[in-house]
Amino acid sequence: MIEGVEKAVKENNGSLGPSSPKNDEQRVLSLLDSEIEHIRDAQTRQGWTSWGLIGGIIGCLWLLSEEFKVGQLRLEFVAIAVLIFSTFVDSLKWLAYLVRQGLGSKTEQVTFRWSNELFSGSELSFVLEILRSLALLIVAFFLVTRRWLPLSTLTFAYVWYVFLATSWLILARSEFAIRQDLTKKGAVFILVFAIPAFLSFLSYLWMAPVPTTEVVSSYRAGGVFTAISYLIVLLAIITKDSPILQSLLQIRRNIVFNRVELDSAASQVEIALGGMQVPDAIQKDVHPILTLVDKLNEATNSLIYQVETMRTHLPSSNDSADVVLAKLRILTTHRSTCEFILKGRNSTFQELDSKYQQLMRRRQRIQAVIPEASDFFNKLDSGMKTILDEADRRFADYVDKANAYDKALGEIKIP
Repeated sequence: MIEGVEKAVKENNGSLGPSSPKNDEQRVLSLLDSEIEHIRDAQTRQGWTSWGLIGGIIGCLWLLSEEFKVGQLRLEFVAIAVLIFSTFVDSLKWLAYLVRQGLGSKTEQVTFRWSNELFSGSELSFVLEILRSLALLIVAFFLVTRRWLPLSTLTFAYVWYVFLATSWLILARSEFAIRQDLTKKGAVFILVFAIPAFLSFLSYLWMAPVPTTEVVSSYRAGGVFTAISYLIVLLAIITKDSPILQSLLQIRRNIVFNRVELDSAASQVEIALGGMQVPDAIQKDVHPILTLVDKLNEATNSLIYQVETMRTHLPSSNDSADVVLAKLRILTTHRSTCEFILKGRNSTFQELDSKYQQLMRRRQRIQAVIPEASDFFNKLDSGMKTILDEADRRFADYVDKANAYDKALGEIKIP
């Protein structure tokens, strides 16, 4: 992983002579190509390919047909074998994940990704996990002798797993912050599944009959059924590109077609590789708000200018009828201009309110997952309050000037 494309570009500038935009672009593209190749190598290094998995599924089906030809299978023993292998693999898989996360290096800065970016394209694998969990519950309730300990632990584990998979399915279509590092709450969620699943494995292993020729054949068939279920889920997973890879490819296209500045592209690459920090996440919400506040202040300044101009054109008792009539026309024109500016300002204010509410919703989604961000958001609140209070003060100044003008206009006695 690179720590920063922008940093690497600056370092290379000193060693390769005079820098030019074209050279900088080539360096960034080379670094992007290197990262893309690294991710693809990591994906294929494990040996899982779509054709390999399809071949594995076909091979398992052929082995299963051979077991059926022998005709020594007992449905209950096959079902017990399916439950033993499935609970063992599932519990071991998630416990190993906890160990890896616990041994992994921790970063000082809290980073996260949006759920709709992280889980996008994984919906099929989530649906398959739900169906697999429901199938195991059906097997446990209808094909195996029901005993309260294994049945209760397995039911608890896989009902909880269905809930988690359904949550992931919803998150894939929503925008919620998902931390890069595993939190205590996330570890508890995993243990709530892994421990009952492992207890179910031990219970069904204790229930399993002593291996005989008939039993061994049924166990082999159960193992093949289990292998097929996992291969199908794996096939759904590997047919989806890594979200990091998708982001890097999109950034590369944007650079090639001049859709993004190199500095911005470097920042996007670091976010794609290392995750997003809180300021990065809300930047796209804060910038439009500041732009709208500036637009609001410009409208207020225009209103103040119009009112001050109107006060200089107020008729006086010494004016002739023609002069009074001319000044009234000017005042009418300025009043129409004020109404037009006010209408535009109200539209800007409504848009600002909508953007601010969007920022608050995004803040809630981030702070619910990253409590450490509270200090940052407190500073943001203080800064936003100062800016918005200044906008309100300016508008209040306009209202005072407009009221003073209306009062002065009302006191004039026009002959």
